[in-house]
Amino acid sequence: MFWLPIHIPKLFFALWLEELYLTTPGVDYVPSFELVTNPKQVANHYLANWRTVSDAGVLTAMNCFLGQHQDACASSINVQEEFIIRSQ
Repeated sequence: MFWLPIHIPKLFFALWLEELYLTTPGVDYVPSFELVTNPKQVANHYLANWRTVSDAGVLTAMNCFLGQHQDACASSINVQEEFIIRSQ
């Protein structure tokens, strides 16, 4: 796990992530925080307490990740169907 001080500007963090991604096999970055806190969808991505990410927020992040790695997934699962089955 990497520790990164909070005061580092987002641009430097993004550049560091890109360098890490390009130079380290098996490392990837999914912008889950940015996806979940998208101003157009934030009401759908949090529960009523505004602290807990909703199922829709998790599905958005996971579908983004799997969409980028569809070739790497031997069995391309549909996250929504899998998540619904597990939560029943």
